Amino acid sequence: MFNGEAGALALDAEAADQVNALMRAAPSVDGTIGNLKLAPRQLVLFPNRFKSDAPEKKRPDYWGAYNPGDGTPVVRLSAWMAQDRYKNAMLRGSTSYPIPGKSETQMQDTVGLNDAAETAARTRKSRSAAREDAGRE
Repeated sequence: MFNGEAGALALDAEAADQVNALMRAAPSVDGTIGNLKLAPRQLVLFPNRFKSDAPEKKRPDYWGAYNPGDGTPVVRLSAWMAQDRYKNAMLRGSTSYPIPGKSETQMQDTVGLNDAAETAARTRKSRSAAREDAGRE
């Protein structure tokens, strides 16, 4: 498991602005996702135990959450191990923001429906192209 805090400072800010930002009180809005409580700006990543169950699905190596700490909802994270162009290890990933008015289960169902709709649309498109190709011969 990885656990840490995301910086609240802009790295390209002037030194005085960075010091002032450090001296200001950080927002104290805790976030929760399921039974996991996250402090402000806390980031957690857990190993994905289900990755090896279906390797063809290209599941993430890690999953987790990030609490921005400013009152906005907790963000879900998916991360994959990778290498940059210099062969240094790195994580690449994606974020999922909550959909207002939907529960966690409803959001997961929506993702599944969208995937199914996209697959059906691609299938219809490929069938249509195959019929057009057959008519040209």
